[in-house]
Formats: sequence, C-alpha cells, structure tokens
Amino acid sequence: MIYYKNSKWNFHNFKVNFLENNNNKEKYTSDKDFWRDMENKHDFITEVKFSDFNLNKEQVKRLEEINQQNVPEGFKPYLERYINTGRLTKIEIDENNNEEVEIEVTSNLKYPLGKFKTYLENKESNIYLSEREINEIEQGQEISEMEIRLLELEGGSA
Repeated sequence: MIYYKNSKWNFHNFKVNFLENNNNKEKYTSDKDFWRDMENKHDFITEVKFSDFNLNKEQVKRLEEINQQNVPEGFKPYLERYINTGRLTKIEIDENNNEEVEIEVTSNLKYPLGKFKTYLENKESNIYLSEREINEIEQGQEISEMEIRLLELEGGSA
C-alpha cells in the first residue's frame, strides 16, 4: 500500500491481484511492468490483474502526518495499519489460541515509532512539543509544570 522513497512515504497507485501457485494474492504496486514480467517469467504466477488504488481523504491526511513527523523507513506494517485504522498498533499471534492480538505501540522517545506515538498522543491532548523539547525529554531533562502551561498557551489550547 505504501513505500519509502526519497526520504518520504508514498502510496502505490495500483492494486495487483494474481494467483501464486493457485492461491489468490493481493499486493500494491506502482510498476505494472514488474508484475507483467513476473507473470511472463514464472509459471507459478498467473492471472495478473490491476485496479486503481487511491487513499481516501482521512488516509491521505494520516500519510501526510507520517511524513511531517519524518517517520523513517522500516515501520511499514505499523504505518499501513495506522493509515487504515487511525491506530498505531502491531499484530502478534497469541500462542495459546493462535489468534491475532492487536497491541498498542508504546510512547518511547528513544525510538522513531515511539516518537510518532508520542506525537499522536500529544495531538489528541492538544499539546505540541517542539523538536528541541523532545530532545530535552530524551536527554532526561524535565519540563516544569509552568513550562507545559506556557506551551499550551502558545499552542492556543488554553
């Protein structure tokens, strides 16, 4: 659905449906020729069909948000789930019953995905921290209650 190129996340323009070893598969692509070549080169890939793919307005907004926060490459499954659902979660398999379990990503400023989660939580609370303030928090410095109130006033959330 999305891919990382030129230091930003982009969405593919097409959905490709095909059979792989007689099993239905679905992928996203911006390169139809790649899939036509795959079908021509490999007997196990057949019935390649394309359809246009577009994000809705809310999904476009979420993708823009991801890029504004400079979320780096390497978190595609999390970001696709966020674009689709508005929740930054991961899916794990419960070993007891072999079912999928959705787990919230934690707010940990030491990690890029944690920084994005913190941004989302702060956005919900109408608290916006600058890059400098995030760096101070990462270094273990605390922002006093008065500084937080000042930030809220400057951000217009009084």
